[in-house]
Amino acid sequence: MKKKKIDKRKKIVDSALVLFLKKGFDRTSIAEITELSGISKGNFYTYFSSKEELLKEIVNTVIDSIKNELENNIKEKDNPVEALEEFFRTNLSLARTYTPSIIISLRETGFAPIDSRKMLSESINKKIKEALKFFIISLKGSCNKEDITLIWGTTLAFWIEVTMEGKTPHIKKLSKKIWYGLNAKEGS
Repeated sequence: MKKKKIDKRKKIVDSALVLFLKKGFDRTSIAEITELSGISKGNFYTYFSSKEELLKEIVNTVIDSIKNELENNIKEKDNPVEALEEFFRTNLSLARTYTPSIIISLRETGFAPIDSRKMLSESINKKIKEALKFFIISLKGSCNKEDITLIWGTTLAFWIEVTMEGKTPHIKKLSKKIWYGLNAKEGS
């Protein structure tokens, strides 16, 4: 029985994602989502209290996928510079794969009620920080706010350069600069 429940929830999420990408969040009705997913409108409310909650689930799913891919690709590296290189190679792939979904999610979040936008923004922020904290701890054994800001800012700039400028930064050089920035005593 639990498998059926998971399947219905996944059908709703998958259908909503298709419709949100095609029509936009604001122009997609719950009735359209339930029709495409093949479930009743009442069943929708068994899994989600609102369309905004469903959008939050979609965004969280994308972020979780990114986090899992990053974790899987870096955990086998012993050398921190190589781990950073793998981190940026993974981000290169992720930027190319997920940028359209992320841009649409951000655009559509703007149509959600203010409380929902705030909740979604806080959720995204928390998940990104958790993923970066895990990564930084795997590199150097500890993590502070400045480390997260450094990696987050660099990664954001990396994504912007890849997606908006169509350029690929020099990953090896960038990785060395970050590592020695995180551990200035070793780079001196």
